Amino acid sequence: MSNAVQDAVHELIEVASGRQAHLSPARADEMHEAITPGYNDKPLTEAEQAQLADLRERQAREGKAAKGKARARDEDEDEDAG
Repeated sequence: MSNAVQDAVHELIEVASGRQAHLSPARADEMHEAITPGYNDKPLTEAEQAQLADLRERQAREGKAAKGKARARDEDEDEDAG
């Protein structure tokens, strides 16, 4: 049995026996994630998908602009050196 499963079983026994008052939702999420990675992932809504697509497009544009500026700066430095 993996450590994550053992930890989850022990913690659930503690709660069931009354030794531990409760299992917080955050701790439950951590246990789910430790046993089954990706368990807490929820599908994105259409609006969230659109926002993510917009963000990625903006990051791509900004990355291209930064590369262009760096290339232009390098060319200027080469001209100054030559």
